[in-house]
Amino acid sequence: MKTTRRRFATGLIGLAVLLPAAAACGDDPAPAILESGKPFVVEGETIATQELVDAAVKEGTLTLYTGLNEVTTRAVNEAFTADTGIKVEFVRSPSSRLFERVKSELGAGNLPADIVAIGDPSLVTDLDNSGLYAQYKVPMDGDLEAQYKSKNGTYYSFSNLANVFAYNTEVFKGTPPQSWADLANLDGTANRLGMVQAGASAGGWRLAYFMRQELSNGSDSYWRKIAATKPLIDTSTGSLTEKLSRGEIAIALARPPEVAGAQKDGAPLKIVWPSDGSPIISAYAGVTAKAPHPNAAKLYLSWLLSKRGQSKLAAEGGDYAIRTDAAPPQLNGQAAPPLADIKAKFAPDADQIAKRDGWLKEWGTVFGIAG
Repeated sequence: MKTTRRRFATGLIGLAVLLPAAAACGDDPAPAILESGKPFVVEGETIATQELVDAAVKEGTLTLYTGLNEVTTRAVNEAFTADTGIKVEFVRSPSSRLFERVKSELGAGNLPADIVAIGDPSLVTDLDNSGLYAQYKVPMDGDLEAQYKSKNGTYYSFSNLANVFAYNTEVFKGTPPQSWADLANLDGTANRLGMVQAGASAGGWRLAYFMRQELSNGSDSYWRKIAATKPLIDTSTGSLTEKLSRGEIAIALARPPEVAGAQKDGAPLKIVWPSDGSPIISAYAGVTAKAPHPNAAKLYLSWLLSKRGQSKLAAEGGDYAIRTDAAPPQLNGQAAPPLADIKAKFAPDADQIAKRDGWLKEWGTVFGIAG
């Protein structure tokens, strides 16, 4: 069995540490597009006024706290720095752990984050109600669909994250499942499944919700079918992809960017887009109310929601943009299927929030794991 070396050390997965922008940006990167003394305009779209540009360039750096995967985060940060010359340092941790850290630092009055990005509607709503986010309307606000904007103007949804099946071609035996119905009939002894703990991350909860709400009409019957295969339960999709790459499991409920990153490093993995639909995780971000670098943060969020930023997120980060004028994600040079073609399954935030606490407890009972 082939053992694959990964660029992303296992110890980094789920570890909340301050990470610099990648070395590819250099210690003193020269702006490719943005110029001081001028508004930031790309392809006719105004991303920032001259005043914001000058103030952001003067600050020169920002700190991002994120619950999203490292592959996409690094790609987006590198692209932003290449465009603006502004450095990005980031703390990355699964959403549940990040939430706890932000709440603790916010309560103690020592939160260093300029931007907080997180994937769970329950958690982002709680943080917003705690006063985390500042009021800020990006210049392209009028071009964004209402579903991607918070009601009180404090944060935005900036990315659609798809869930897929990924399997190790050197380990999996037989025909890989093509649908969620097939997955429920998986022989867990011959082909062990890996999945993320429901309470550990936004992806874990979204999958748990999707399985119950959409695959078994609100009952726990689909959960029980999957639990009967005795899956390996992990705390993040990144760590899960590591295990899949090493052949510790045969198939996993995974995310395309992490799988593509593993493939690039030589892992014998293949993606299956489920024929009966892919659940979508929404990612949210906003400028913090007491940001140490508020202007750089505003520029980052505006760039992220621009056509330029959304295109970079899709082309280099491997996730689906929220803007229809951005192309589908690129995964190792190949375009992912358009969002409409994967039968993207969105879920109402209000329903996820209402059911989260009760369903997480019940999920823990079914799978024998708390949360």
